[in-house]
Amino acid sequence: AAAAAAAAAAAVIASPCLQLYEACRVAFCAPEIARPLLGGNCSSRWLAHADEGPKGSEVTGNVSNSHMELLEEMDLFAALAAADAWSVGAIAFLLLCGYPPFFAPCRHHILSRIDKIDFSFDPPFWSKISEDAKDFVQQCLRDAAGRRLPVCEAQRHPWVRDLADSSPQGSMLPAFINNLRRFYRTSLIEAYAANCLSEKMRHGEVERLYSHCLEADVMKCGYLTSADLRHILETQGHTEVAEAIAVCFTRTLRYPGESYIDYGALTASIAARRERLLEEELWRHFQDFACAACGGGGYAQEAEIAGRLPLDRLNSFLQDAEVQRLLQDSGAPDAATLSTELHGCRAASEVEVVDFNDLAAEILWRQPRQAAVTGVVR
Repeated sequence: AAAAAAAAAAAVIASPCLQLYEACRVAFCAPEIARPLLGGNCSSRWLAHADEGPKGSEVTGNVSNSHMELLEEMDLFAALAAADAWSVGAIAFLLLCGYPPFFAPCRHHILSRIDKIDFSFDPPFWSKISEDAKDFVQQCLRDAAGRRLPVCEAQRHPWVRDLADSSPQGSMLPAFINNLRRFYRTSLIEAYAANCLSEKMRHGEVERLYSHCLEADVMKCGYLTSADLRHILETQGHTEVAEAIAVCFTRTLRYPGESYIDYGALTASIAARRERLLEEELWRHFQDFACAACGGGGYAQEAEIAGRLPLDRLNSFLQDAEVQRLLQDSGAPDAATLSTELHGCRAASEVEVVDFNDLAAEILWRQPRQAAVTGVVR
């Protein structure tokens, strides 16, 4: 029984671990490195809302290419030192409080927050952190590369110079290690919950989850404990997810300290992943329908690969029972409304085919969006 439980826990943890690894590749990037990744790698408008884009070695390659392009315009040493100073500040932030300054379960939101320099010293986690430590982080995390704390000055900064003496318990290494472990556990919980709930929730349920979390957040700090999150999930009927969080993360990863879940980032990630799942389902049905509409043969294969459908077949596609179900579950406009609007756009431009990217973008753009859910709360 113990071996079976361990195997189940390992299976549940595996996917979130990979997501955490991919996210950490960009979470500590300086803005001048992250911005090209944010703006230049989405093949269509709707991909910007999903946790998609380059992964694995592609991310490393894109970061490296962006860095090399930057170095061609700046002094080599100055560019490297400025980017490293930013990363040092972001890592110091993590070691001090237990979470990175720009982290979120969705890679696009990470890059967006870096682009906006969106971080803060949240009172529950920073109330006992010295002002010198906060000053060190702030001087490193400046948008303008030339205004960041140089390495030589960083070594003489009061917080670095008096680090051991100013800590109430002497060396801060044990506290740093505990914060890293807590961040690891919390990130796995957020990624796992977002993956599972995006497959289970329908239109409106993500907003209700956020509303329940906000109601439970008495201090209005943007965070809940993992126990609070599990209780809310149980009340909403997601008992299996709540139990998996307890067994596979809270009990298996027995690290000191509580895991605090950023429920704004969690619900934003669920919403983004739901859009990605909707796009994948629509694409599968679009391919099947395009092939059938073209009667097979070479043109059918071309239509399927190119992702285009004759305009006069659009209404039939949108009236398909499975497509109707997807539109209803997502809260998108009904088939008649979509068909009328897309026909009007194509008639004005004299285009006789519908591109899947345009269709998916139109559907996702017209989904009801709540600012509280699509924004990341910190």
